[in-house]
Amino acid sequence: MDELVSQSIGTDRRVVLTVAEPVTDLPNGFMRRSDSQIETVVSDVSTQLAGMLQSATDSGLRTIDVSIEAPSLRAVFLHYTGRDLRDEAA
Repeated sequence: MDELVSQSIGTDRRVVLTVAEPVTDLPNGFMRRSDSQIETVVSDVSTQLAGMLQSATDSGLRTIDVSIEAPSLRAVFLHYTGRDLRDEAA
């Protein structure tokens, strides 16, 4: 299963930062996940995490939680279909 996932979408990790206040200005390289969460994809968490946190801080955001998501079969499904498993059919 790990081989299928890595062949389909690679081995990059999605990093989600939960912030204390609603996001008004996104730091470079981040996407909005919700009013209080931003996310980005990285190839090496160990070398990139500190810079990501600093970028969020420099943008005036106070990070209160960090979540690191490994590639999964759910992510493969989302990649190929453009929708989540739980999305209702249109």
